This record gives sequence, C-alpha cells and structure tokens, in this order.
Amino acid sequence: MKIRMLLAALATVAAQSAHANNTIYDCQMNSRENHGWISQRYVFDIDVADMTATVASGHFEPMGAKVKRNNSGQYKLSWGVSLKTSAGHKIRLRYNAKINPDTNAVEIRGRIVNTNAANKPVGFGSCKIHKA
Repeated sequence: MKIRMLLAALATVAAQSAHANNTIYDCQMNSRENHGWISQRYVFDIDVADMTATVASGHFEPMGAKVKRNNSGQYKLSWGVSLKTSAGHKIRLRYNAKINPDTNAVEIRGRIVNTNAANKPVGFGSCKIHKA
C-alpha cells in the first residue's frame, strides 16, 4: 500500500516539475534505526534555478522543503512532518537531508521535536536521477 502511495506521489512530483531546471532524485534508503522514522524511499524534486524543492516518501504526501547549496556543492534540504506512532501518539519530526549531486549519495537525519526521545533517526542511501 505504501509503495503505491509513493509511486503516486512520484507521479505528482514529476507532473509538478514543469521547469527544465528540475532534477528529481529517487532515493533508496538504508537505516540503522528500526522504528520506521526513516522511510525506505524518498523522492526529491529540486529546481536548481529557483532553489526550491518538493519531497515525498511513503510516510507523507508531497510537501515543500527548504533547500540550500553548501560550499562543497551538496544540496541541504529541511522539512517537518507530523506522524503517528504505533500507539497512536502524534509525533513531530524535523528532517534534514544532504544530497551529493556528484555521487548521488543521500543522508537523512530526523529529530523528534515534541518529546524527549533518545532515538536519533538516520539513514543513508543512493539516488537515481531523473531530469524533468
């Protein structure tokens, strides 16, 4: 079910990518944390001309993300979501991603902001590139 949602989200993100400057990063993730806060797949649509971005995963609908480019050329993205735990509690998370356009490597870190959680979600992966 989540894979279908993600594929639909990917199609939505691709359809919204009307600019020729957009690059879509379709990323497969590996995570050492086992609580599900890092999705197995993320899709990032980055407009390099306007420095705007959209992010989607199996956890949430496509949404805007802040994007910057650091001195080493990596894209740094940040966004926030509210998710539910398996017990039904609402958790707010702040995510940060770094994408290296030279190697297509991605690193995603999450921080749970509304509770004192020891869990620091982190995942690493690689991306396939799609030009819009």
